[in-house]
Amino acid sequence: MVRHKNVLFVLNLIIGFFFVTSIAGNSAALHAQAFRYQINDVERLPNIDSRTLRLNAPKPLLVVQPVSVQDSLQNDIRPEIQTVSKLMTTRVRRNTNRKAKAWFADLDVKYWQMRRRDLDYAASSSNTALAIGEGTIHELVFDADSGFQASMGYATEDGWKIGFRYTNFRTDENDSLIRAPGETLFSTRSHPKFNEEAITADVDSLFDMNIFDFEVRGPIVLSERASLNVFGGIRWADVDQEFNTIYDGFDFVNGEINNLHSMDAVGLRLGGEGTWTLLKGLYLFGGAETSLMYGSHETSLRETDDINGVRDVLVNVSDQYQQAITSLSTTVGLGLNAKDYEFRIGYEFNVWYNLADRLVFLDDTHEAIFSHSNHDVVLDGFFARMSVKF
Repeated sequence: MVRHKNVLFVLNLIIGFFFVTSIAGNSAALHAQAFRYQINDVERLPNIDSRTLRLNAPKPLLVVQPVSVQDSLQNDIRPEIQTVSKLMTTRVRRNTNRKAKAWFADLDVKYWQMRRRDLDYAASSSNTALAIGEGTIHELVFDADSGFQASMGYATEDGWKIGFRYTNFRTDENDSLIRAPGETLFSTRSHPKFNEEAITADVDSLFDMNIFDFEVRGPIVLSERASLNVFGGIRWADVDQEFNTIYDGFDFVNGEINNLHSMDAVGLRLGGEGTWTLLKGLYLFGGAETSLMYGSHETSLRETDDINGVRDVLVNVSDQYQQAITSLSTTVGLGLNAKDYEFRIGYEFNVWYNLADRLVFLDDTHEAIFSHSNHDVVLDGFFARMSVKF
């Protein structure tokens, strides 16, 4: 009897084992199939018996609709992909607009002409009297001459530049005049109390300008074709001017007159430059700038003549003073940008207000009365520039 019960017990264990195994297998199949279904409505799962549902499924059981794993993944991650795509596109656009950091150097070759009034040195007249009457004023005219400008600095990724610039322009000119028969040649540079008439007049003049600029420049993009660069900084200018005349004959015996003027000033410089793209790399440009400086000036006049074989100093005076000075410059031209190189050609006009100064004695009665004769200096002409990044 006991043995029979043991047999029944073993049979029950075997049956229970297969029953539990069957339920577990159906449950695993249920969960595997649920991964490929999307919840849609409440109804019975297909091909699953009610006993399995009662044992393994929560109540009520949610129905899923078959969909592919690929579609499910795409639906789940599509918003994230779109967000990442937008971020990457924005970053690419920003990187496209940014420029690489680099050092740069510019070299300008200038072909300027110095123009100013008050360059007279003689007056000729057909009237033999001491009065001028009808005559001609002879002035020195400067030809165009070459100069240069060199820059070096650093450019950031945003297009901002910081650097130094040096400009040098030095020009000299000379002329001579001989009294024509039947004419009278008068000096326009000598003290009115002393010599007046001469047979010959020789003149030479020098203009030497040195400018040092510390500059910060930044871009402003207006459109796809137009942009604006604004800049400013500190300027130091050193200018020397000479005007020497030699008269000989009649009242003069190798008479020499020297007019000198020097300026050393420092101040601020501000300006802007616009560009308009014509084709890829080819553009037009135009700009304007101004500077306001304050510094020291010195003007001197020295007149000598040979009297009875002795070199006599007739006038030797100088005047030192502090004064503000301003300048205005404009440029226009055509540029070509080729990767690490840039080329420009153009025309520029520079005016320095009251840069020229000369001491003038007024009459022969009051010998010490003098006045300053101030005039503007104009520097204009063409230039060519080459820039390189490294």
